[in-house]
Amino acid sequence: MKLIFLIFFSYNFYRSPLPINYEKLMNLNTNCFWVLFTDKGFVDENNYQKILEKFTKPLAFKTIERRLKNLGKVYDFYDLPVYEKYVDELKKLGIKIRYVSPWLNAVSCEIPKEILPSLKNLPFIYDIRPLKTVSFQVPKTVEVKEEKDTSFYGYSYRQLAMLGVDKVHKKGIYGSGVRIGVLDTGLRRKRKSPNDTTVNAAVEGIKVVKEHDFIAGGDFFVVKKSSNYQKESIPNLKNFRMIESPIVNYLFNTQREKLPLLAFVTDTQYLGIPKRTVVYTYYEKGDWQPVKSVSYYLSSTVFHRLALTNNQLNMTFMVFDGSDVYEKNKELYFGYFYYTNFQGVNKIENGSDPDLFYFDNKLYLLFVYKDSVLKLKKANIVGSQIDWQETRTIYSFNTKIKKPIIILKDSLNYYLFCLSTEGKIYYLKTEDGNFYSLDSLNFFKNVSDFQIKKIGDTIFILAKEYENPPLANLVYTYSSDFGRNFKEKEKISENKAFLGGFDFLIKEDIYFAYEEASNIYFLSLKNKKVLFSDTNEFRYHPLIFELNEDIWLIYNSCGDDNTDYEEDEDFKEQPHHGTRMVSLIAGYLPRYLIGVAPAAEFLIAKTEEYRYKTGEYYEYIIEEDNWVKGLEWCEKNDCQIISSSLGYRGWYEDNEFDGKTAITSIAANIAAQRGLIIVTAMGNRGSDSLRYPWPTSYLVAPGDAEGVLTIGGIMPDSSCWHGSGAGPTADGRIKPDLVALAYNAVVAKPDEDGAFEYSIGTSSATALVAGLCALILEVHPDWKWEQIKAALFKTASESIPSCTLGYGIPNVDSLLKIYPGKVITYTEDELGNIFPQPFVKKNENEKIYFPIRLKNPSKWAIIKIFNFDGKLLFEKELNVKKLTTPGRYEKKEILEEIGAYWDGKDNKGKEVPSGLYFILLETTFNKSIKKFTIFQ
Repeated sequence: MKLIFLIFFSYNFYRSPLPINYEKLMNLNTNCFWVLFTDKGFVDENNYQKILEKFTKPLAFKTIERRLKNLGKVYDFYDLPVYEKYVDELKKLGIKIRYVSPWLNAVSCEIPKEILPSLKNLPFIYDIRPLKTVSFQVPKTVEVKEEKDTSFYGYSYRQLAMLGVDKVHKKGIYGSGVRIGVLDTGLRRKRKSPNDTTVNAAVEGIKVVKEHDFIAGGDFFVVKKSSNYQKESIPNLKNFRMIESPIVNYLFNTQREKLPLLAFVTDTQYLGIPKRTVVYTYYEKGDWQPVKSVSYYLSSTVFHRLALTNNQLNMTFMVFDGSDVYEKNKELYFGYFYYTNFQGVNKIENGSDPDLFYFDNKLYLLFVYKDSVLKLKKANIVGSQIDWQETRTIYSFNTKIKKPIIILKDSLNYYLFCLSTEGKIYYLKTEDGNFYSLDSLNFFKNVSDFQIKKIGDTIFILAKEYENPPLANLVYTYSSDFGRNFKEKEKISENKAFLGGFDFLIKEDIYFAYEEASNIYFLSLKNKKVLFSDTNEFRYHPLIFELNEDIWLIYNSCGDDNTDYEEDEDFKEQPHHGTRMVSLIAGYLPRYLIGVAPAAEFLIAKTEEYRYKTGEYYEYIIEEDNWVKGLEWCEKNDCQIISSSLGYRGWYEDNEFDGKTAITSIAANIAAQRGLIIVTAMGNRGSDSLRYPWPTSYLVAPGDAEGVLTIGGIMPDSSCWHGSGAGPTADGRIKPDLVALAYNAVVAKPDEDGAFEYSIGTSSATALVAGLCALILEVHPDWKWEQIKAALFKTASESIPSCTLGYGIPNVDSLLKIYPGKVITYTEDELGNIFPQPFVKKNENEKIYFPIRLKNPSKWAIIKIFNFDGKLLFEKELNVKKLTTPGRYEKKEILEEIGAYWDGKDNKGKEVPSGLYFILLETTFNKSIKKFTIFQ
């Protein structure tokens, strides 16, 4: 396998294409590949610096801070987007895109084997590599039956004491304010009712600040002007996979009511085999109707662009292109609705990229034939009969074209538009329906997509233009004299790095919607006002339409924002592994199980899919692109530590575990360069133990990466666990880096409250060390990754590292004695540093906040404010549901939720005078008092 050279701190703006063995790729038992590109639309340092000056990307504040500390800058080459034109070229061939990775300058995709050789002709492809989809084995757990330790730590005492965690907890260090990203199977932590016994109390209080399910399908959402642009979910439109080409038009019922019609391409299941299909739904009587397929029984299995139009009365027409799985035979399928009843589909032509328009009892079908020929087919509509006429070739281009659009003034006077591969918008104009003159819209440059709409004689054009590739502009122009003269184009959005789909609607105002960085924005052109935005990420395909004078926006998600167990979507065992690992990091149930860092915050990425149980192992499906996607998502959302139990071997040979070859190892190194601490498993030998008996070298990716902390496993007596992987790497480096308990670590039983299990595997060791890193970061928030790594190695049990134990067992108590830091330790519930001080109240909304250092979660807590004469002025019960674990509660947002603030008014709502005041915090276990100053 070929190496991919990505050099840190210097960037290869252009990578010369590698020789690709297409015959070998075609013989692999997969159709999922990574396609890596040579460049990002520029090839030199000067252009890179110019683009970087214009580049912006939504990043959380702490992510910016961490990057500045580690990179010395906020953005670099790896942040710049993949050049969309390269991705479009792949789509044009019928390749289904799964994920676009800026870090890797690559896409993961599904490529039919027979079209693989056609990629030879694309000069921007650097390399093609199989996407690893592996079965990850996790040994079965055994229920804990032995007597638990009688101490506060219960069953978990042994695994924590081995690492010195219990002694650090006594100082009030619990991982407060540290954010851990977990790439795993999701969790089971939300009770459906107070009597739900399938959720373990030890994980119920885990602090999840953000979550995303990367293996779920997508849902549709709708936003209405009449509802003040509030987002609504659509119950009948959920869990669709790989949504493509959504389009909106209208049906008509027998009462002549106008009904919105939504059609799109998606994956479905037929006899257990994934298949692409065209589906539709429509809105009637306040609900979107159940989705129906129009293409289930067609011989084509791959579908792309859809087009819809209607006669404003009782018929709606649909056309879409399809082909066999090899994308060789591109065909056009036509069907229609009579009122709301679909009448079936039939093949009518060979071709692709259709556009459809109805005018004056005629149907116009414009399409592309053999990539460069523009053809037009007309039909006469008489009643419900459709009489197709002979197809006419309009023009043969000397370049590839796409996106044909027809704009009619009348049956003789119209334009036929299309877009060339080079980004030029061409048009053919006719005034007699027979003779066509060719021209182009030369004021548009390097266009990747466009839309055209007409009202009266006014033609409106919205286009995505690459002025500074890979940064895009969304530009707009119009002609009020049917195309004779166009106004100077106007930029709606400029130098956007991740500009996706867009749409617009012309009413009394012009409404625009577009996707940027997988967020949705909806705005008015008249006053440049953003009417609505959805910035929850993974939002795509905005579509605008009207209904009964109301303006609607519809769009879809990819995955969803719930990583908890969903009975109608998940196998029962799906959340088990993730729940067990998180219980090791941050579980909290005194006298039974305490995690290493119970005060840590979590980003949960559901990236691994449970498959089945076989013999002694649970099988999970892990796909590289989901892992990379989850890693990139965590990094930009304030993550500081990654805990990941995956391990890829797949098609990798032993000599390729060098930290530079595996896709996940490359991505992990890029993340580490940004200051992310990646804690990953050394891997379990499992069924490979016969071929690779311990201590033979056995690695998995990304555990071979130099920038990660790779964790091996030990037994309860601190000896090596022989199921663990071992080093060295292919290039001679020592792995693992550290070890922790991998045999019989105690975890929460995921589906039974109050029950606990023994877990076996380096996954457990990884989770324990990830929690350990959180404790260190609480005390040393300014430490870089290299400092944490060096301190861990210096204070671990082995002074000389080996390929079975690395530097041995880490000890956080020893580490913090040598490197004590400046954090204030505490041994009982107390108030933290009050802010702001002095409190100068300038307006009604200002508040003073009272941080809390909690040693033990309380059943109740209250704050009381006294003046300097001892008179009680104000008291408030705190929200103890937000005080679920020990730790420091210091952020303004969480103190708002807890209620630990004051607006400077007494119990009667009267402003108190300037002066010195006391606050008393009372909990179940302690009282704490502090004084503070107010200036009114």
